[in-house]
Amino acid sequence: MKISNNVLEQIEASIKTLMESYQKEMEQAYLKLGDDALDIKFGVKIKEDNARVKLTTSINFIKDRCRDTSTSWVDDEQGSLFENEIEEGGIDGV
Repeated sequence: MKISNNVLEQIEASIKTLMESYQKEMEQAYLKLGDDALDIKFGVKIKEDNARVKLTTSINFIKDRCRDTSTSWVDDEQGSLFENEIEEGGIDGV
């Protein structure tokens, strides 16, 4: 398989079509980010299909941002504080 100039030109045209199709969404995502940069990724898959070359192009960007943080600690060595009480009939000893 040869990656000819025709293949490269089709890749360029496909990426341009994707960009034009998602221009408004990209602009909205960019404006939401404020000072952060908009990260846009393009993918190209090239596969030989008999005498032809199959091209698949893709675009990937995040329209909405979600940031969250969760912190927790797990200590497998620490036992239950109420282990004895539960075994003897409950916390109140009943």
